[in-house]
Amino acid sequence: MADGNIKLEECRVCGSKELYNYLDLGRLPLANRFLKKPGEDEPRFPLEVLYCKECSLSQLSLAVDSSVLFSYYPYRSSVSKTFQLHCSAMADEAGGYYPDTKNTLVVDIASNDGCLLNEFRGRGFQVLGVDPAKNLVEISVKRGVPAICKFWGEDAANEIIKRGKARIITATNVFAHVHDVNGFLENAGKAIDEGGMLIFEFHYGWELIKNTAFDTIYHEHHSYFILRPIKRLFEKHGLRIFDAKIFPIHGGALRVYAVKNGNKAFKTKDSVAEILGFEEKNGLYDIKTYLKFAKKVGGIKREFLGFLEQQKKAGTTVAGFGAAAKGNTLLNYCGVDSSSIKFIVDETPEKQGLYYAGTDIPIVGIREIAEKRPGYLVIFPWNFSLEIIRKVDKIGEFKKNGGKYVIPIPHLMVISGESEL
Repeated sequence: MADGNIKLEECRVCGSKELYNYLDLGRLPLANRFLKKPGEDEPRFPLEVLYCKECSLSQLSLAVDSSVLFSYYPYRSSVSKTFQLHCSAMADEAGGYYPDTKNTLVVDIASNDGCLLNEFRGRGFQVLGVDPAKNLVEISVKRGVPAICKFWGEDAANEIIKRGKARIITATNVFAHVHDVNGFLENAGKAIDEGGMLIFEFHYGWELIKNTAFDTIYHEHHSYFILRPIKRLFEKHGLRIFDAKIFPIHGGALRVYAVKNGNKAFKTKDSVAEILGFEEKNGLYDIKTYLKFAKKVGGIKREFLGFLEQQKKAGTTVAGFGAAAKGNTLLNYCGVDSSSIKFIVDETPEKQGLYYAGTDIPIVGIREIAEKRPGYLVIFPWNFSLEIIRKVDKIGEFKKNGGKYVIPIPHLMVISGESEL
């Protein structure tokens, strides 16, 4: 193990040591690590999920050093049109809270290539991104979205304070990536002004359970949040969640809106109690629910491997679409390599010409679908299936040649087109 890795023996939210290991996916490579050539040596780490009996948080048993995980990051937010629309709607909503956009500074933590802040900027807000990945900060700045290259922490918060405290701080798809959630929130509280608002969005643990979406489990995701532990954590730092909403993006996301305790301008909405009641009703505070989930994960593995073996015997070429982190978890947990899936199409230029970690599967551009004519295309980012199918169908050759799509989760689906979704 690399220096800086932390083995967890207590809950990062409440500090309880009553942790139950309910899912073990084995020793897997880092999901966002790609190889320059097949057979390269690469680190593997345990991928186990623990349940806290005190506050119901799910967290990994090992926190891999953040500098190993995030100093270079290949995922670009702007690649997905679905996510761009989601960001646009968020910026519209925030504008309703703070119509004086010229005097409202929006800070986005883990701002990636500036996708979200670009929407705020287009509505007249002042914007500033914070991201540790140099490659992404460079892209953001080139598109006109200012950003500083830092991990979120005391130094970054102090830099914000020097410029004038933020009115809005957003953190989308990052909080689950954080080991020190207490330090993260403490610094966010320092950088927000008294009338300001925090908007945090992350993959919702209920969707993980409901969809048996174990492929969203990887080393970059330290925690799998539901509202109960999040509310407890925010309260610990003098922050009150006044609203919560569930969105379909990324296979199901929970967004929370929080203000400082002294801020009386925002009354707590019924949504908070309603979601807490929903969680209790659906067994999210009961370890039995998580054990049932783990059993279903084993079933998906058997089903997927059975399909691939059948196609191999038939001599049918199977390829993939989207070299997403979730696909990496699925393939490595199932032990699939390039003998079963010949190549993976991805539109991110930085990924093309590389190989999927742990599998030696090459990553290629979208035109390879027409040239290599696979019989099946496994959609790894299955939460964007509709967008992907429409994109591939526009090329024409795949559909014309009788190609079919495979959606592996929450259960194996083989379909001919979007009408069957």
